[in-house]
Formats: sequence, C-alpha cells, structure tokens
Amino acid sequence: MLDNLEDIFAETIPPPTADPLERLGKFFLNRIKVVTGQPGIQSLVFSDQLIHAGGKDGLKRVTNLRRKGREYIQSCLLEASKKQLIRPELDLDDILILFHGTVMGLISLSKQNFLEGSIEDRTRRVWKTFLSMIRR
Repeated sequence: MLDNLEDIFAETIPPPTADPLERLGKFFLNRIKVVTGQPGIQSLVFSDQLIHAGGKDGLKRVTNLRRKGREYIQSCLLEASKKQLIRPELDLDDILILFHGTVMGLISLSKQNFLEGSIEDRTRRVWKTFLSMIRR
C-alpha cells in the first residue's frame, strides 16, 4: 500500500516551469484530483493506520511522504517570494497553512457531497481565488 501511495503522490508533482506559482497551482489541482478520485487515500495518509500496520518502516515512510509534499509547497513559495511574485506583507508559513487548509477543506466538502458542480471546476475556481490573494 505504501509503495502505491508513494507512486501516486509522486505523480502529482508537475514538471518544472518558470513560474513557481503555476507549478504550485498544478500541484494543487493534481492533489485534489487524486485524493477525490480515490477517497480512501486521504484517510490513510492522515491517519495512523499505515504507521501501525507498517511498524517503524511505516512510520518512516508515511512521515517522508507527508514531508515531501510540504517541502514541495515550501520550495514553490520560497522561489515565488524570491522572484517577488508574492505580496511582500504575507508570511510564507501562513500561506503554507492556508494552502493545506484549502486542500483539506475541498477534500472534506467533496467527500460530504456538499459542493455543487464538478470537483475539477470548483478546484480551479478555488485555486484562482487563492492565487489572487497571494500574488503580487
């Protein structure tokens, strides 16, 4: 199961582009698509079930999986900040928290069938709103 999760999440990382916020947007869209397309993934990654089932190796691999996603987001935000693409008064750690919260909110509301229309359309609109709040 961990092998599959690692492969699935690795595929959500987009190829490099000049604009780090464009990469981050693709990552956002890819993650939402994968997790809402396979609802059990979110529960597995953010629970301790895999850790318990995998023992010490499971703990290490799940921790690494979570870390890779966070580091990817942070690297895009840092690069965007250096390129002066993010509003200077915004804190990168705060943006990271909002990014995670937005992902979790979309996934949760989708899981509850609360969102009208397709999740893909909603995800694009939410990303556009998120980007408008942080882009310089």
